Amino acid sequence: MMYPKGKVIQLKPDVHRMKRETDSEPVLVSVELDLISHGGSAANTTFKEPLVLNSLPCSPKKAARDTLIDGFESVLPYMPSARFGNLVTADRREIDGFRRIANTVDDWYRNDTESKPLSIAVFGQPGSGKSFGVKEVIKSILAANGKGITDLEFNLSQFRKEDDLRQAFEVIRDKALSHEVPIVFFDEFDSTFEGRELGWLKHFISPITDGKYKDGEAKRPLGRGIYIFIGGTKTKYEDFFGNVPASGDGPGDFTGQSPSFQTPEDGLKEFLGGIDLNRAGAAEPTLTYMELDMSMMSRYNQLKKKFYEIRDKALVGDIPVVFFRNFDGEFGAEKLGWLKYFLAPMQDGEFFDHGSRHPIGRAIFVFEQGTPHFNGFPQTQLRYADHPGAKLPDFVSRLRGYVRNGGGYDSLKNVLTWYLKDDKANKPLSIGLFQSCREPPDPLLKVKKAFNDALKGYVDILGPSDLGGEDHEYFAIRRAMLLRSMLERIFKFDKGKEIDMDPHVLNALLFTPSVLHGARSLESILAMSNISPGHRIETIHLCEEDQRILHVNDPKFQDYLGSGEVPSDPRDTPENKRHYAWIERKSGRVYKHKA
Repeated sequence: MMYPKGKVIQLKPDVHRMKRETDSEPVLVSVELDLISHGGSAANTTFKEPLVLNSLPCSPKKAARDTLIDGFESVLPYMPSARFGNLVTADRREIDGFRRIANTVDDWYRNDTESKPLSIAVFGQPGSGKSFGVKEVIKSILAANGKGITDLEFNLSQFRKEDDLRQAFEVIRDKALSHEVPIVFFDEFDSTFEGRELGWLKHFISPITDGKYKDGEAKRPLGRGIYIFIGGTKTKYEDFFGNVPASGDGPGDFTGQSPSFQTPEDGLKEFLGGIDLNRAGAAEPTLTYMELDMSMMSRYNQLKKKFYEIRDKALVGDIPVVFFRNFDGEFGAEKLGWLKYFLAPMQDGEFFDHGSRHPIGRAIFVFEQGTPHFNGFPQTQLRYADHPGAKLPDFVSRLRGYVRNGGGYDSLKNVLTWYLKDDKANKPLSIGLFQSCREPPDPLLKVKKAFNDALKGYVDILGPSDLGGEDHEYFAIRRAMLLRSMLERIFKFDKGKEIDMDPHVLNALLFTPSVLHGARSLESILAMSNISPGHRIETIHLCEEDQRILHVNDPKFQDYLGSGEVPSDPRDTPENKRHYAWIERKSGRVYKHKA
């Protein structure tokens, strides 16, 4: 699929889908299947190698050489392939991923009228061309629909505070108002933030599910766009999301590990509403309710803002009842790290802001257990020594009562009645609400599941290095296509024309199993060399070995350059040559590059 020129012809959706599902001038090729491993049986069948290798009219090494020297059309007609703009791939795994994305983008643009972004994840080795491939797919689909794009890139590993992300969202929002579709790349979206693994992930849940981002206390719409989340810690989708329940699974086993908050909160609210204060004609206090989830906070400033909100409610005569869910969670990497920040409000009715004390007023603090730390408390003693910096004894000593989930609230009647009647009480009343909690297997699972459910597609980019196993025979074809594309696109070699290259240079570039930084390394090696269109590429034109070591340190590269003879291809056997002839007969084409 190439860029349209001149006036865009609007094709029907089915035509678009057919163009994405097939390459130009498709050829049906018969292949001989051998599904039984050597020494195996029909009851235990496995594929011995990628099926595409059986459709080639030559050995994989020769196919790689011909692709690099003569261009894509020498081999592509014999194998599944896909083209999107400047992207050409013949790897079945990449093809499937890119076509899923192409179909998703097309359906989203044509049929989805919701004003929120489309989210896609991309994984692969560093330098494997993750941004380039997805961008070409999206550009080709939107261009076919007569729509332009504007692309933005943000590297989250360089963000230092949450406001950096807010400013990025503002830039995206402004672009969404234009006539072009913003394509936004969030590189290293899985990086650490504020000492927390995958710390940025939770900040994307609302933007990609609701299409809104937080600006202070307000939520602002982002508009339509396509968000590409590029992973930096894992190279495959399955490695990143493999332990997350599949999208659409019910809450059962996944959320069963989480504590219950709503039911005990509703029970306490009902109990408070039934207390007879008998204030002899005086107006009863107005109770207002707030629920704060400490697991969703990462900085004291966030808690401090809530303290100000509590104070404001107290100043107008209300008594705020504040449920601090997961009060016993982690603050950064510190277990029970939030407790110390409640000590002054509980004891003195004050909180700190830049060293100054501020009164918080009358309130009822309800601390709701969310982790196993308080399991069995107070009948079971807490392990104070395990958390010396958490001020656990100081926190417990400030509690004025507790209940267990499902145990009733009558035990709190005296202290609650006293507090609500006593107008002179000027600091919060603190009570605990405890329950039995199981340790979740991974505290990040809930966030990862929400993020995964919001994704509309993903692709794993394989890159140009040998991945081992069945890829040992195939990676050279993938690398040949990448090198040919670079030579044409970046170094201006003629498309479809023969490139004159010394066989030793060719073998070094194609068959060295690994390069250090994927496609980036191949491009760097070419850029550091003295090559130009129309001139033969000799060994002496390649950059020096002490410079190449930045990008390839496999000794096989130098071995290929220095060897006197080009290694023979072990697949060029008489049996295989008969098979290649059979492929030609079945396909109705004569392979042009038999020499």
